[in-house]
Amino acid sequence: MNSEIGIIVSIVFLFLVTFLTFPVRAAEDTTEVTVQVTVSQILIVDISPKLFTFSGFPGRVADPTDPSITQDTSSVYSKGYYFTVTNLGSVNITSIKVRADLPTSNPWGQGNPALHQIGDFVLLSNDTTAGSVKYYYVAQRLWSTVPPFYVMPPFRHCPSPSSWDESECKFFILRTAFTKYDDGEDWYIFIKKGANYTDGTVYVANEPRTSTQSGTTDFSSIEPTSLISNGNYGYAYLKLSSDPNRIYSLEGYLIVNTTANEVYFAYWDVDKASLASASGVYLWNQNLAPGASKDFRMQVRIPFGVPAGTISGKVYIIAIGSITG
Repeated sequence: MNSEIGIIVSIVFLFLVTFLTFPVRAAEDTTEVTVQVTVSQILIVDISPKLFTFSGFPGRVADPTDPSITQDTSSVYSKGYYFTVTNLGSVNITSIKVRADLPTSNPWGQGNPALHQIGDFVLLSNDTTAGSVKYYYVAQRLWSTVPPFYVMPPFRHCPSPSSWDESECKFFILRTAFTKYDDGEDWYIFIKKGANYTDGTVYVANEPRTSTQSGTTDFSSIEPTSLISNGNYGYAYLKLSSDPNRIYSLEGYLIVNTTANEVYFAYWDVDKASLASASGVYLWNQNLAPGASKDFRMQVRIPFGVPAGTISGKVYIIAIGSITG
């Protein structure tokens, strides 16, 4: 009897040992869940860096005080600095326009840097051609003043400065600097009134005043340019250059209201150009897809006659796209 019990226990023990030491095989099962995300339409634009700090002397192109800002060194004419616009939204950016802060009263000759605004200094470029990058002002505001005694007006309706009469003509100075010669440039401009100033004629100096030359002083033989008027504003496209090859010119729309107390020299600011029904120029006029970026260049020119101090203002990058529904 005891032997039979021992046999049974041995069999059970052997079975347990066999069962417990049997190899474990991995097993898995798969199911799935569907995840659906609807991305809403939104337009978001970003610019980097968000702060540019420059310093320099009047009559010079300014240098950045932040060493991390990347310089464009492709040409002696350039001396510009890169910034990047990125589409952070979910729809295409179809175009980009620009606006800059402008002074609200005449800052020149006042000795107060707080009266100036950044629009008088900032130029931008969307050019990617190495060695021939051209820069254009967003918009400058020009202010009428009395011409120097040594300047001969282009017509008898503008007498000498001692008896200056703005009822028939006005005198302006477009102030800038030029990289190649590292010098300031003052371009003299006369506007002669027609029925009003929007359909008047413009006389622009052939050469600017610089630190070494007087520029054009006799306007009696200057060929005039007629303003194209829409009734409220007139415009003429100007192409100025002190470069003998006329390659690196300063270009833009001269925009004049009926009394010529509101005069702009603008290129990238399409809203200013549209005042006179001019087409204007967008900084970017192609699709920029979500997640895509585009590099542009900035240049800061300090004209002659800007008082020492800090001038702070904003340049506005305005992205345009379409949202449906």
